[in-house]
Amino acid sequence: EAVRLYRLAAEQKHAHAQYNLGVCCERGKGVAQELAEAVRLFRLAAEQKHAHAQFSLGVCYETGAGVPQDKAEAARLYRLAAEQKHAGAQFSLGVCYEMGAGVPQDQAEAARLYRHAASQGHVLAIVCLGILLVITEPDSDGEPKQQREGALLLARAAQQLSLIHI
Repeated sequence: EAVRLYRLAAEQKHAHAQYNLGVCCERGKGVAQELAEAVRLFRLAAEQKHAHAQFSLGVCYETGAGVPQDKAEAARLYRLAAEQKHAGAQFSLGVCYEMGAGVPQDQAEAARLYRHAASQGHVLAIVCLGILLVITEPDSDGEPKQQREGALLLARAAQQLSLIHI
């Protein structure tokens, strides 16, 4: 029933319905799994500035799911969603900058993006920011301030992860 309602709303250009129907197509929930249709629906919603759709379409381009793999396009889409404060997109764009995937490698920009995602509680961003800070050279005055902050972030992430029952 949900898929039928999503489809009706998606046909009326409702961005959230397009995104939700895209998720159903991507995962095969209530419909046959069809990645090309998921991409089409994500694109329709992303064109309406739907942050979750922009992020999901970015993941498709990063992984080559339903589209040819294109790291630069993935980074562009992550940036659009990150500008709307989407924590997953901020984290993923940070990874792009850390690794130089689709964008020039830039550790400072990666740290900035991880910090934004971490401030929203994104655990992987907390871990990646912590690691970046721990491996950074001490300040010019020899004080390992960043290393201390990194260690505190890693402890925070460990605590959060210990609360998750797997």
